[in-house]
Amino acid sequence: MFKKDYGILLILETGVDLSDAEQAFILYKKPSGASGILEAQINGTAIEKEIPPNFLDEVGHWEFQARVTGPSFRLTGKPAKYYVAETLFEEANP
Repeated sequence: MFKKDYGILLILETGVDLSDAEQAFILYKKPSGASGILEAQINGTAIEKEIPPNFLDEVGHWEFQARVTGPSFRLTGKPAKYYVAETLFEEANP
């Protein structure tokens, strides 16, 4: 992934049947240490979220972690690490 890219489908596989899950979130930590939560969709044993515009705003190692809740459970997945790289040059448009 590259800084300022968007429209990428981020998929976090849990390996667990999520048919009883009610909500899904992706917890993230940027290279600067800033963190937050994105709402995600459940798809079988995975959760997914399309990366929104202006989200990937830092170069470096990002961490993403699945969080799923249901009527009687809360599951948290292992952190996934991705490197967000700088593009070769910044264009005025596209």
